[in-house]
Amino acid sequence: MDKTNISDNYADIVVCNGVLIYAETVEKAIASVKELYRVTKKGGLVYIGEMPDSEEFEGRNYGDSIFEWLFWTIKNQGFMQFWFRVKQLGSVFVKNEPFIISPKKMFSIPPFEFIEILNSYGFQVKEYYKHKMIDIDGNEFDSKTRWNYIAVKS
Repeated sequence: MDKTNISDNYADIVVCNGVLIYAETVEKAIASVKELYRVTKKGGLVYIGEMPDSEEFEGRNYGDSIFEWLFWTIKNQGFMQFWFRVKQLGSVFVKNEPFIISPKKMFSIPPFEFIEILNSYGFQVKEYYKHKMIDIDGNEFDSKTRWNYIAVKS
């Protein structure tokens, strides 16, 4: 996200949803915000979605192998989740689809700190609010940890 190869002042609207969570550090997040500023036209609108305010994967030290992940699942989430994951894996192998083990750490920052970064690097935050989620039954609810931000390039 910090090196897009997009021309300066290119976009009127930029959507950055679920991307900055992979920044890993504040410095990398700042580099990404600077890149957003560079590619956005003056007065342009930037949407940054699904920014966690706290570490969501804390305690998920399941390594980088499928077996470690399955062992972690049965130990920490029980047999039903383990069985669900085994069936999920079976489907992946039958359909020849890729299987990705989620990262164990993602970037998180409290809203007031992220707003401060956006403001200090040339954005004016117009709105921020809890990210909306939808459960398996189609019910909408506020995320416990994720926020969305709408900002304008000053």
